[in-house]
Amino acid sequence: MKKSFSILFTVLLLFSLLTGCGKEKTVDLKAVTDAVTSVYGSDYDIALEEVPQEMIEERYGLTADMYTEISAITALMSAQNDEFVAVHAADGKAADVEKALTAYQTMLKEDSFQYPANAIKIQASQVVVHGNYIFFVLRGPIDDITASEEELLQKAKENNQKAVDAVNQFFK
Repeated sequence: MKKSFSILFTVLLLFSLLTGCGKEKTVDLKAVTDAVTSVYGSDYDIALEEVPQEMIEERYGLTADMYTEISAITALMSAQNDEFVAVHAADGKAADVEKALTAYQTMLKEDSFQYPANAIKIQASQVVVHGNYIFFVLRGPIDDITASEEELLQKAKENNQKAVDAVNQFFK
């Protein structure tokens, strides 16, 4: 009887410990945005601006009920297309946020006019999901515009991945 009780107690204790592990990690979106901005160092210091709150829905299709917090930056000059959007989705809205950011990415790839090097960079963009945190990542320099399209795309993917890696560090 004592053995059964101790086994039951141990199982209940483990269950109570594991249920606490399901809590979502809280991440400071401003810190993530700063990390993504600084990952390229001083070699790639372009002018960025925050996307005004009133432009979030129009630009990304994100309505205010879809998120609890958002941080969005974009290149100040139209000749550059760097962009980073960090969203903490409201409960039950993560899939909607991911869908909206993926639709935005698709629109950039298929329906927007871009400089040739920027069009390649867009192909390297990513939507990254960590639970209720969703990110649109389009960052990094285009170093050698004389390279072939395949080489430019590979380099754009590598450069964008640096920003994705910076995001992922907050979820380890």
